[in-house]
Amino acid sequence: MLFFNRDIEEHIPKEYLEEIYGESLHMNSKYDNIIGSPYMRILNYHAAHDIGHALQDKNFVAGCTSFAAWGSYTEDGKLLVGRNFDFYVGDEFAKNKIVAFIKPDKGIPFGMVTWPGMIGVVSGINKEQITVTINAAKSTYPTEAKTPVSILAREILQYAHNLDEAIKIAGKFDLFVSESLLIASGKENKAIIIEKSPEKMDVFAVNDSILYCSNHFQSKAFSADSNNIKFKNESSSNKRFTRLKELVINNPLLNPSKIASILRDPYGPQGKEIGWGNEDAINQLIAHHGVIFKPSENEIWVSTAPFQLGKFIRFDLDEIFNQKAKVRNAKFDIPADDELIKVANKPYQEFRKQVSLVRTSTDKNLKKNILKMNNLNPEFYLGYEVAGDYYSKNEMIDSALISYKRALKCDIPLKKDSLNIIHKLSRLNNK
Repeated sequence: MLFFNRDIEEHIPKEYLEEIYGESLHMNSKYDNIIGSPYMRILNYHAAHDIGHALQDKNFVAGCTSFAAWGSYTEDGKLLVGRNFDFYVGDEFAKNKIVAFIKPDKGIPFGMVTWPGMIGVVSGINKEQITVTINAAKSTYPTEAKTPVSILAREILQYAHNLDEAIKIAGKFDLFVSESLLIASGKENKAIIIEKSPEKMDVFAVNDSILYCSNHFQSKAFSADSNNIKFKNESSSNKRFTRLKELVINNPLLNPSKIASILRDPYGPQGKEIGWGNEDAINQLIAHHGVIFKPSENEIWVSTAPFQLGKFIRFDLDEIFNQKAKVRNAKFDIPADDELIKVANKPYQEFRKQVSLVRTSTDKNLKKNILKMNNLNPEFYLGYEVAGDYYSKNEMIDSALISYKRALKCDIPLKKDSLNIIHKLSRLNNK
């Protein structure tokens, strides 16, 4: 990645390079001789989101979902935005979460959800009632450095006063991956999606007052694109999109609490149980953060552990930047979902431990562990695939065949994963 991004400085505005350099002065130096100087490391970190999405086929998990509602869809007619940032590169990364409020020397004060060392934006709101969230779309592997999408999102958040200005800013930058940017404006009481690839850009808007976004494009410029259609049909994007529509219809007159319940939903279309942690669900129990915006009031609610299931903490940009209150008022927080923590998260975390054990152990007598693993998450294909791999490795062919066949009866979000299990099954049948 360091070689690929060797020219990345040329595609980032100077003011952000200076900010990144300032942060680099306080970085740990123990990795200097391994992966480069602090400045070059932190500079490259800003392209991690882009590279990670380009490498989705290499087991980076990135199934973000977002939506905006206003008018007849919300309790008071005012704009609301909800989003899950499901960019997962390990549990430790998910723990490192910062809610930052920045008053720049130039531009508009803003708040964003981020992590240490990151000055780019993935989810944020500014004092002009503009919100920005980013959702990855299908990308080919990039061949040269361009502007990281988080830097484009930062530029919009820091300088856009309205949707037209956001569109103009987006048009100034070249990206090296494809991305959807859901932009909402409290003053205009509407939202749009800017869809951008390395080659072209389009804006998707609706006549209705509800806007859905997962990981496929919807605008005229991209909707008929063969790669976009293939990705929509072979990934989890369309099923999450479908489930999102169902949940909005079933929750009329949305408010922040109802949006939190949608972001927390761990089921598939029609409420089907598809296994905890399934990428076809809006809540995959991996999110770095869930966030809710009410732009017209300059309010933001940010999720706390575990994932989106802990309470959503409310922040008020007016209070923060105008120093109206020295103590945050917790009465507007959204309570944790204790029931889902109990019935979904706890068994899922234990399931993950058993998966790790079965995958790595050399013990040839793990039948009890396999039974426990699949009892913890009986509708999830992964447990049966992992069991099949274990049995296959240990020459227990009949048990492996049973496990793989059981996996194929489950909801498998990615077509490539289904084909992989079919290949394993075929190989055993031909032995």
